Amino acid sequence: MVKEGYINTELGTIPQDWEYTTWECAGSGFTSGATPYRAIKSYYNGNIKWVSSGELNYNVIYDTIEHISEEARQKTNLKLHPSNTFLMAITGLEAAGTRGSCAILGSTATTNQSCMAVYGTEKLDIKYLYHFYVKYGNELAFRYCQGTKQQSYTAQIVKKLPIVLPDFCEQQRIAEALSEMDNLVSSLEKLIEKKKAIKQGAMQELLTGKKRLPGFDGKWKTLSLAEIGTITGSGVDKKILPDEQPITLLNYTNVYHQVFISRKDLNHQVTASAEKIKNCSVLKGDVFLTPTSETPEEIAISAVASEDMSDVVYSYHVVRLRPNTCYNGAFINYALSTPLFREQTVQFAEGSGIRYVITLKKFKEMQVHIPAEKEEQNAIVSILSDMDEEITALEQKIVKCQKLKQGMMQQLLTGKIRLV
Repeated sequence: MVKEGYINTELGTIPQDWEYTTWECAGSGFTSGATPYRAIKSYYNGNIKWVSSGELNYNVIYDTIEHISEEARQKTNLKLHPSNTFLMAITGLEAAGTRGSCAILGSTATTNQSCMAVYGTEKLDIKYLYHFYVKYGNELAFRYCQGTKQQSYTAQIVKKLPIVLPDFCEQQRIAEALSEMDNLVSSLEKLIEKKKAIKQGAMQELLTGKKRLPGFDGKWKTLSLAEIGTITGSGVDKKILPDEQPITLLNYTNVYHQVFISRKDLNHQVTASAEKIKNCSVLKGDVFLTPTSETPEEIAISAVASEDMSDVVYSYHVVRLRPNTCYNGAFINYALSTPLFREQTVQFAEGSGIRYVITLKKFKEMQVHIPAEKEEQNAIVSILSDMDEEITALEQKIVKCQKLKQGMMQQLLTGKIRLV
C-alpha cells in the first residue's frame, strides 16, 4: 500500500508533488564527442581539454590527461562543453567499473565518443542529476543499455531514461547536502595522501639510519633474514577435513592488504591437525610474506601480527618469519618495504610471464638494514605505527562518511526526507 501523498514509479515510491518524467523532458544536450585522428600528432599538441570515459570517476573534472588543438576540434567537429556539464559513460557498460560512472565538468572541455554530455535547464539542476545518477546509474544501465558483447547507450536511449524531479529549489538543496558529504570525503582523502607522504619521508630517513633519534648512536648492521629469525613455509591449506580441528586461517589476502594483523581481521575457517596447529602458530611479532605474484615487484609484500593468536594458523600461501628476541618484528616489517629490500625481490624472483616465486632458500638470503639496539628499533616503530594509526583512523572515517552519504541518498532522492 502506497503511503498517502506518494505515488509508485519505476524508480520506487516518490512524493506526489515530484515529477516523474524522462531525461529528454528535463535536460538538454545529449551529445557525444569523438577521437581526433591520432596519426596527426599536432592534433594532440594544444590546450583544449579532451575528456575520455576513463576520467569519469564520480568527480569534478578541472583538467584532462590529454589536450587537443583548435584544428583538431574543428576537423573532428567537437563541441566545447561549458563547465557544469554532466558527463556519463555510454560504452562498455557491461563492466562494473564503467557502468554508472559519471562526472561534472569544472571547466570548458571536449569529450571522446564514449562520453555523453547533458546540460541543465530551468527544470533540471546538473548537480542534482549527478547525485541522481550516482544512485540509479547501475540500475538504469542494467535496464536500458543495449548490445551483445558490449553494452552501450545511444542518445535516443538516454533521452528516454526515467528521472524523478522535485522542484528546482529542492533539487538544489538535495544536491548541496550530498555535495557537502562528497567534499568532506575529498578533504579526508587529501589529508590521507598528505599523511602518507609524510610517513614515506619519515621511513626513508628512520629506516636507513640517515636520521637518528635522540639518545641513539649505536651502529646499524645489514643482516640476512635467516640471521634475524626462523623462516618457515608449509602452512595450512584450505581443505576442510572431518578428523581435524576447526581453526581460523591467516591467509594471503590478509598479508597483502594490511600492515598490522590482529585477530579481528581474520574470519576464514579451515581445519588442521594438532601438529599443524603447533607448527603454524601465530605470535605477536611474527612477520608474514607473500612468496608468489604475477610480477616480481609485488612479491614479498609483508605484514606483522600485532598480538598472540592461539586459535589462528597461517596459510601455505604465505611464509612466516619469527624474529629472535633481540629484534622487533614490527621494525622488520617496515624494513621490508625499503628500497634496499624491494630491489632484492626482483633479484631473487624466479619464473617468467604468468607467475613468479621466491623460494624459502632465497628468502633466507635476503637482507635488511637494522639498528643493533632493540630499543632504537622500538622507538622507530613507535613513531611509524602512530602515523599508521592516524591514517587508519582517517580511512575509517571515510568509510563512515560514505555509508552516511548512502543513507542520505536513499532518503533524499526518494523524498522520504524533504528539504523544503
